[in-house]
Amino acid sequence: MSLANGFIDVLRDWKRIAEKPSDAGAGRLALWSTHARLKLALLAGSGATEADVLGFRVRHLGLGSLVHLFREIFVGRVYDVGLESRAPRIIDCGSNIGMSILFFKNLYPDARILGFEPHPAVYDTLARNVETNALHDVSLQRKALGGEPGALDFYVKQGDNGALDMGLFAGSGEATMIKVECETLSPYIDGPVDLLKLDIEGAEEMVLDELARADRLRHVRNIVCEYHHHIDPSTDRLSRTLAILESAGFGYQVSAYLGRPAGRNLYQDVIIYAYRKRVHGPVVA
Repeated sequence: MSLANGFIDVLRDWKRIAEKPSDAGAGRLALWSTHARLKLALLAGSGATEADVLGFRVRHLGLGSLVHLFREIFVGRVYDVGLESRAPRIIDCGSNIGMSILFFKNLYPDARILGFEPHPAVYDTLARNVETNALHDVSLQRKALGGEPGALDFYVKQGDNGALDMGLFAGSGEATMIKVECETLSPYIDGPVDLLKLDIEGAEEMVLDELARADRLRHVRNIVCEYHHHIDPSTDRLSRTLAILESAGFGYQVSAYLGRPAGRNLYQDVIIYAYRKRVHGPVVA
């Protein structure tokens, strides 16, 4: 990234922080100072493996990935959907090192959170961050999620546990395959869920389909799903994921960036915010 583009990104981030509602979690000044401190540490090539993030002590697996997660989650507020409950039940699929869990706890201190992360080294960092910050009502599972239980092939970046594109597909660059334990999500949903967050690198359709077949989507009020469009460039299946949500009584908003000139078979992160339509009645307990 050029110096000019980096400066533009900083200005864009600071504008987003300025537009943040004052009553939603961390204050603007704390966000600005944390943003500046992390960016300066990144520019200076800091080798630190821990950082202060809004008062949380966060162990990370690479400062670049930590900055990316902070910008996406705390600055871009991708998971801020305005939940009605002050003590929401949240299922966080793809917790990584726990930045999303820290965001939820910053926004809803009494939230009850279940997090899933299959990569052994990443899970260990996640568990340490939960323990170090004494987060209550947070439970973790070192499991992948999919359409059926069993062992699953999972691709990781060699020598880079901080890579954010590890999962069912090899992606770009060198990758090695490990076996991880895979579970279905439906056994974990036995009552109302205020928010289901899915960032599971290509497995989102399988998980949603399994929940629909098990009749568990009726318990869910809100979903934020990062859909990995063209993670396999040869497949186009977004409509199937949207059809699952529509059939289960959800409305949705969709957000994605498309560069210019538009290309073909290009990878895109598509954010789907799905919400339970009022016309379908309350979530079934």
